[in-house]
Amino acid sequence: MKRLECWIIYQGKIEQMQYLFLKGITFLSFFSIAISVLLGLYLHFRPASAIKLQKKFYKKINWLIEPVSMPREIRNTKIMGMLLIFVALAMAVVIIVQTT
Repeated sequence: MKRLECWIIYQGKIEQMQYLFLKGITFLSFFSIAISVLLGLYLHFRPASAIKLQKKFYKKINWLIEPVSMPREIRNTKIMGMLLIFVALAMAVVIIVQTT
């Protein structure tokens, strides 16, 4: 009888650990989704600033980049921001559907 009791306690602890692990994964997932949405909003609403930041970063690592057409680069950056928001929200929907 003792073995059965130990097994039940052991199973309960495993289930508890799995629950906490999944909770942590869900929290990290939603945290990364929130960061992605914020980054997407930044890229969409401030594309020139994002391009300037990118140029500054590349200059620090000894690269010089210049877009061929700045209006086209701004348009593409806005599209990339919206795409990032869409992908992040789609990930959120998938996580919510899978956890329920």
